[in-house]
Amino acid sequence: MGGLGFRHLETFNKALLAKHVWRIITNPGSLLARLLKARYFRHLDIMEAPLGSNPSYIWRSLLWSRTLLEKGLCWKVGDGSKIATFGDRWIPGILSRVERQPNSENFPTVSSLIDGENWKENIIHNLFSSHLVKYILSIPLYPTQKKDIRFWALDPEVIGSCPFCHHACDSTTHALFNCSGIKHCWKRTGFWHILKQARHLEASDISLCMKDKLTKEEFEGFVMRSWAIWSERLRLTHLRNEYPRVINVECSPNSWIAPPMNTLRLDVDASYNEGCNSFALGGIIRSHEGQPILVFGKKIEKPISVTFAELLAIQIRVNISREHNIGIHLIILDSLLAVQAVTSGDENRSYVGTLASDIRGLLSHMGNPSLRHVRRTANNVAHSVASFAVSSPSYFVWKRGDFPFWLINLVIKDLDLIQ
Repeated sequence: MGGLGFRHLETFNKALLAKHVWRIITNPGSLLARLLKARYFRHLDIMEAPLGSNPSYIWRSLLWSRTLLEKGLCWKVGDGSKIATFGDRWIPGILSRVERQPNSENFPTVSSLIDGENWKENIIHNLFSSHLVKYILSIPLYPTQKKDIRFWALDPEVIGSCPFCHHACDSTTHALFNCSGIKHCWKRTGFWHILKQARHLEASDISLCMKDKLTKEEFEGFVMRSWAIWSERLRLTHLRNEYPRVINVECSPNSWIAPPMNTLRLDVDASYNEGCNSFALGGIIRSHEGQPILVFGKKIEKPISVTFAELLAIQIRVNISREHNIGIHLIILDSLLAVQAVTSGDENRSYVGTLASDIRGLLSHMGNPSLRHVRRTANNVAHSVASFAVSSPSYFVWKRGDFPFWLINLVIKDLDLIQ
């Protein structure tokens, strides 16, 4: 199929069909999802549905493509009622299914391992290896989070991500109108006042709405702009060029800036050691005067991205702050993507998106401290702690009186840069 540019047409078709299955999972209220559910999987979800009797060609095709999604779908734990303890993927960082253990029939779903907002640690220690226990107990549980949802644990490009913003679910409506990377284009036109009221509709319905509300000349302009955006999307998808996203943020500072009076600031960072093929996390809580209060570092297995590591650093650090009853006013990172992932508020069922959602839940219980992006030079202490943690054999927490001289010297250097 060289003339069309499709070297593996079967794989291409399978990927397109898998995107439809993904949309049914992420948008169960759509007309297609409701029709298929009523016909084929009324009491199940689409990933568990059988072929059934007298299936249509469309249903056969969707189930054929489902195997592609099965390679990367995992569960995010809510109340655990939908997740099979030993049949599903639900443990962060573990894509394989957990082998069934003796007496495991007493714990058929993950909900049997949960007691309110806490894990049943004694049961978990008895059922799982020590390697898995630490991953399970790291999964946050919230009283308001009751829904188990599936998310994509691999590279979003496998199921097709939007090249403008790298959102994992790239529908036509998202790519043309809802993508954070192209909203600014529409806001500069005379169409935005109508679009912002109709962006929840499907792309075809949005077009009909615009046709009803615009003159013939205006509608032609709207169509031409939509065509230009779609063409650029195709170019970026196939050529995989980097799109210079326009980001509306204040100028990131390049030196340490004190938080407001009588408040605390948390700086976090992640460091990667290529020789050891491992990541490490580091963080430091400092007063408004710049003095260190608490420092932590932890070496971890390699996550799927640097952004994921930065977010994991926030999650661990915030949990430590809660354990020590330390309130945080401001959180600092030198990863702009990590800041955007937490502050966007968009539902993103990727590995990074679900972790960002967990962090939003944690922060809501801490008074919603602000997140701010800074340049590396303004986050040098946290970066140095993370670099130190790469060669550290274990997890560490330092309090006042425990700080090493090299850390104190870095803090002093930061304070000397305050203007």
